This record gives sequence, C-alpha cells and structure tokens, in this order.
Amino acid sequence: MIGRAFVVLLCSFLFAATGAKAQTYNNIYDFCAQPSCADGDSPQTGLIADTAGNLYGTAQNGSFTRGVVFELSPNGSGGWTYSVIHDFCAVRQCADGTNPSGPLIIDGAGNLYGVAGGGGKTGYGLVYELMPQGGGLWNLAVLRSFCKQVACLDGAYPSGALSYLGQRGGALYDGTSPLYGTTTVGGAFQQGTVYTLTPPPSGAHRTWWSSKILHSFCPEGGYCLMDGSGPSTGVVVDSNNVLFGTTPDGGQFYTGTLFKLTRSGGGWTKLILHTFCSANRCADGGVPLGLAENDAGDLFGATTIGPHKPGCVQTGCGTIFEMSPQTGTLTTLYSFCSLPRCTDGRIPSGPVTMLDNGDLIGVTSEGGDGSNQNHGGGVLYRFSGTTLTVLHAFCGLANCDDGLFPSGTVAVDGKGRMFGTTTNGGTGFYGQLGTIYELAP
Repeated sequence: MIGRAFVVLLCSFLFAATGAKAQTYNNIYDFCAQPSCADGDSPQTGLIADTAGNLYGTAQNGSFTRGVVFELSPNGSGGWTYSVIHDFCAVRQCADGTNPSGPLIIDGAGNLYGVAGGGGKTGYGLVYELMPQGGGLWNLAVLRSFCKQVACLDGAYPSGALSYLGQRGGALYDGTSPLYGTTTVGGAFQQGTVYTLTPPPSGAHRTWWSSKILHSFCPEGGYCLMDGSGPSTGVVVDSNNVLFGTTPDGGQFYTGTLFKLTRSGGGWTKLILHTFCSANRCADGGVPLGLAENDAGDLFGATTIGPHKPGCVQTGCGTIFEMSPQTGTLTTLYSFCSLPRCTDGRIPSGPVTMLDNGDLIGVTSEGGDGSNQNHGGGVLYRFSGTTLTVLHAFCGLANCDDGLFPSGTVAVDGKGRMFGTTTNGGTGFYGQLGTIYELAP
C-alpha cells in the first residue's frame, strides 16, 4: 500500500536550523498488506539502495513466519513496487536460515549479502548470498553456517552488518575481499566473536568460503569487565584494514565497550578504547549501537542510555558521541531529551549514517511530539556540528499512519532522499506492523 504524503516543517522544532526548508515525508510501503503478513512485518534493520535506485531490506514473518528479504523498486510513475525476493525457512529444517538480522550489503553484480540469526545446518545462524537470476528470481547460497564446532567455538547467532574494506568510501563490495562480522555468543569463551569470511579462488564453487575467528570475547571470564561481551552490530573497517566495533554489554559498568582490532603477526590484537558509563552520571552514555567513520578516521555513534537526568528515568535517554582513535578520547556531542517532553527524541534505535559533509542521520524509538502516551513515536534526526534537527516526528497522523518506532539504519541516495523503516504503525490492511518511508528534499 502506498501511504499518504505530507510536509514536515522543520521550523516547527525550536532547535532546528534557522531557515531550514520543508521536506516531504511519504510512506512508500505499509507492511502486512497480505494475509498472514506473507509480505513481512516489523522491519528493524534499515535499508540499502543499489545504483538503480532499488531498495533492499529484511523484515519478520513472511509465508513461513521466519523472515523475508524484500526489494522495493521505482515503478516509473512516481510509485514503488514491493516484492519478497526470499522467504526464509523455505527448505527443510530451515537450512536457508531464519530471522534475518542486520542491514544488507551489495556487490557490483547486484548480489546481496546478509546474516540470519538462526537456522542453517546447525540452527545457530548463517551468512548468505542472494544472486539475481532475472525475471524477479533470486538464488540463495549459504556461505557459512555457525556452531559447526564443539561448544560453538566458531561462534553462534550472527547479528549486525557485514563489512569490508572500502565500504566507508561508498564503494560496492567487490566480491573478492574478506567480509567481517560479529556473533553475539559462542567463541572460546561463549561471549561472542568477531569473524572474517574469505571468498574462494576464482573458478571454485561459490559456497567454498573460508572463515576464521579474529577475537573471542571475555577471556577473563566472569562479567567480562575488561573485554565486553555480546557484540551485535558488526564492525567498521578503516583504510588501513583496522577494525572498530562496540559491545552492548560487559565493561566495568556493564554498559558496553568500544574496541579496536589490529593485525599482529599472524593474528589480531584487541584494544579497548572506551568503557561506557565511565563518566559522572553516565554522561558518556551506554549500550552503544555501532559505529560510523569519517574521512579523518574519527568514529561516531549513538548510545541507548545515559546520561542520568530529569525526564529520562534512571538509565537516561541516550547520546551521540565521537571517538578519536588517535587520542583515545570519547566526546559526548549530544544528549537526547534536552527539550521539554523529549521533542528532540529519546532512546536511539539504530546506528548513525554519515553523510558526505560529515552530518549524521539517525532515529530514536521514542520522543517527538509526545502524542504516544507522552513518550512520542520516535524521530528521524540530523546532527550537524552541535545542532540536532528533527526531520520528522513519528506518529504524527491519526492512528500513527505515518509509522511508529523507527529502527535501524537510514539509507541516503545520491539525490539526498532518506529511506528508513518503522517497526509499527502504518496502514497495512491486516495490521499496523511497520512502514518504509521516504524523506525527500
């Protein structure tokens, strides 16, 4: 279903940039438009766009109730055509995976790569590739199934985005370089891993990828105070092939860490750059949601909690931060719920997306106009320098027809249009179970 469009006036927010221009918000798809939500529902991971302007993402449910990968394509008349390109658990014992997790990546040939948090040969998740065959048909190949070793020493339950060298600069995946990712559990100490996947040599069978664990979390045991645990958002790869990532748990205050992995001889050396909630009243935030990198090598992200302040109950409403790997200094750039009734949003619900000019785009799960039981339906925001601008406050229409609770990464195309997903709301015929939205200049 194609939702209704309306204009968002940025100047209606007190902290928006002076003279900001209106932008047009559209619901371009409402989930659960088919019986039993065969088209999927409640998308959580965000979108990617290919060079032709097609959008790809994942959602829950589907014909086999284990999740879908979908494509949304411009129809040439100003609208969009939605199609499910893979229904998970379509084969015996869900050998093709279940519960897709994390945003997709795409290569120059149009193949998609992602992770499924369950299913596969062992039931502990897998990495997959989807290859277009023409005529709307796609083939899925399993590149790796997890927990094939005793006690899941090779990791289990992958989560978050796959990454590769050159991704920060906007290059498509080349199909031959290593991929990097994280699992939330498993590994030598059962607290998660960072892994790499290397494609087979040219001419070899496409599914003969090799894998290696680069780090197993929590070697000290106990509460993982020194190392962090449960990485769930993937890693970023800088121009020197150094990996950076976050954990949502562990660390001295049990609120996560920011880490660095560097090649050292034949292995990798891990360094904790920051333990969250170490500042007074958790001013540096906690439970980070992943990272983005600028051209200078500085890292940016959002946290779901901190700092402790009025209006944010005990855990806080979340932050935006910057980390300088060169100095090891973390700076809190913005604390959410800085305005009455949290009209600037609270509790970030997805990693930030970095624009070419260095501005950050992201979403929060609550806050905004305060219409949803005084918590708000979440916001789409833009952060520039020291200024946060709300681009859209969700649940602004009757019955939250514009969507509710945005989540995941926001995709930005070459025309400056922003695309994202909400987990609830919309006008789906069989229930308000999420939307795909567009914010156009």
